[in-house]
Amino acid sequence: MMRARLMPADLYGDLGRLLAATLHFERRVLSRKLGGNVRDASCYVCWALFQAAALPAPLVRGLVADLVLLGCFDREVNLRRAASAAVQEAVGRQGLDSAEGVALVQTLDYFSVGNLPACFLEIAPAMVTLGAVPRDQLARHLLTRVLASWDPEVRRLGAQALVRALPGAEDRRHALAALTETAAAAADVDVWHGAALGQAALLAATADVPADLVATLAASAHVVPRHNKGARVDVLEALLALAAELLPHLPNRRLPAAFGDAFVEALGLADARLAPALRSLAAALDPADVDRAAWLDQLTSGRPGYAHALGEVLAADDSDAGAVLVAAVAGAADMAVRVAAMDALARVLARAADPAVAAGPTVHAALTGLADFTIDRVRGDIGSQLRLAAAAAVRGLPRSVVAALDADTVDDLCARLLRVAADKIDRLRTDAAAALDWIVPGLFPAVPAASLATIYAAHFGRLTGLLASGLSERQTAALWLGLASSMSAASSESVVRATRDAVGAYLPTLDPPALTALVDDTIGRMVVDGRIMLKTDSELLELVAFFFDDGSLPNPALDPALYVRVYNKVTKLYSAGTKTASARLLTACVAVYAGLVMAGHSKVAEMALKKLVGLLGSPISPVRQRAADALFLLVADVDSDGALAVVGDIEAADWQGPTYAGSAAAVGPAVLACFGY
Repeated sequence: MMRARLMPADLYGDLGRLLAATLHFERRVLSRKLGGNVRDASCYVCWALFQAAALPAPLVRGLVADLVLLGCFDREVNLRRAASAAVQEAVGRQGLDSAEGVALVQTLDYFSVGNLPACFLEIAPAMVTLGAVPRDQLARHLLTRVLASWDPEVRRLGAQALVRALPGAEDRRHALAALTETAAAAADVDVWHGAALGQAALLAATADVPADLVATLAASAHVVPRHNKGARVDVLEALLALAAELLPHLPNRRLPAAFGDAFVEALGLADARLAPALRSLAAALDPADVDRAAWLDQLTSGRPGYAHALGEVLAADDSDAGAVLVAAVAGAADMAVRVAAMDALARVLARAADPAVAAGPTVHAALTGLADFTIDRVRGDIGSQLRLAAAAAVRGLPRSVVAALDADTVDDLCARLLRVAADKIDRLRTDAAAALDWIVPGLFPAVPAASLATIYAAHFGRLTGLLASGLSERQTAALWLGLASSMSAASSESVVRATRDAVGAYLPTLDPPALTALVDDTIGRMVVDGRIMLKTDSELLELVAFFFDDGSLPNPALDPALYVRVYNKVTKLYSAGTKTASARLLTACVAVYAGLVMAGHSKVAEMALKKLVGLLGSPISPVRQRAADALFLLVADVDSDGALAVVGDIEAADWQGPTYAGSAAAVGPAVLACFGY
């Protein structure tokens, strides 16, 4: 009706009041929140209304203010963008096209509102400055709606935005009192959590808090609403944040019992969401109240929360505590403990008066963490968490520490960072490249954001140039290993070609011991602790096949044990591939077995050839075809009278059809006879 200009003008006022309510409509039904469709439709109605006719200025200003609040604080990006479009229509058609109106549209544009933290912390304050929404209306919306959101992340952002919305100390004290009343009366844990986070944020930004309000806040831990187990972490997070900001205002700087109990409970949990609150509260504690020895004992018992807290209370010259943290990084059973200990060492170093003297434990732990490639059968590459923490610790080393590192330590750090810089995980590649640039500027320039195929192709193409750029053999070996084992993430023929080019340029530069060490490192990461990871082990086996294809492996007469180790490991994978019918794993086995036959190690070659002959009868069509192709090439190189006939038999057989079993039974013994077996 409005787009057709059929709505009577005397109804615009009623419509405006209706829209003011529906733009923020939300209703909870059991565990679900409803209302997104209503808010979306309201934005569309506003957009059509602004097109219909010239509206009264108060109505336009009121609707624009509500739309701005929706565009800044709604959880859903599509609704924020719908509100942005309606505001743009109002500016263009309702006489708001002044300098402030243009700035409003540019600030609240389609792309800007896509970033939720920026909406809360940057765009919302700008809206107040531009006069698009009154400050008191924005603060009231935060207090009554945003801090009561069902989404914990929205509540966290809302608490930060509330401080920016209230620059005056008196306004903050009033808001603090209002939130205290809200928390005391809350029957919903979401409302209580938002109020508690708001209280903590306002306390941190308010210098003078009335004593009676401090006493009320100190008793607030006893009035937490009933909640289920899933909400317990949110409750503990709010209690810790509130306790950290409340502690400086307490007369004796002693935590009330309920807050202390929450602190002890949180220290024993392995939830990363609690880490910031634990650090804040630990930093606010009186050092005399901290039993460091007991905390270190708890850490060694597998409780990561204590590591987060220790990072704020340990002295940089406490060598015994540093040794405990380093040991936790290297050998704790729980990966969460290892990551937390790595973060704690980095934070201890950041607070050191003389970082160059205290850097040893952090650097040692970072070297350990960067080499952690632990694979969990259920969770996958859990070692990536520790590699990420270690790369961040290296990037956080003070410049004075970096300048004082000896050449061997720099070489070790660069080698391990180069390996991580070729990781499959985007954030790991980015952080490791930044850490490399911090240690040796310009060593490993970042590749611009692009597809994985482009990134890996660029890295492989750069490898040959790095060989002549002063990198040590250990560093280039680490980079090569990372690139090759990460290759399958791209699934691109261009990456495969680049890999082969890198093999041809790189492997001939290694002497036999270095090449042996590279192969041993590769096969050593297969079938770890008797567990087979099909995808990872297939990638590593394909890498070993590249070594054979290039012909760069040491002569079997120089290192016969290497070929035995390769055969034993690939045979374990052969058994796994047969049981799981993994075409990729068995195809990689074919390539390695063929390489072992060509290498000429007498006993290993015989066993590998028999495995290849057995694969002619594989029920997996691509596997038996690949085995037939490999045997065709091997037999063609044999100088014997019957070899030519066997080659013809292999070529004539239909390895894709139903007669493959008969062909395998006929061709197999003939192939073995050609080799004298």
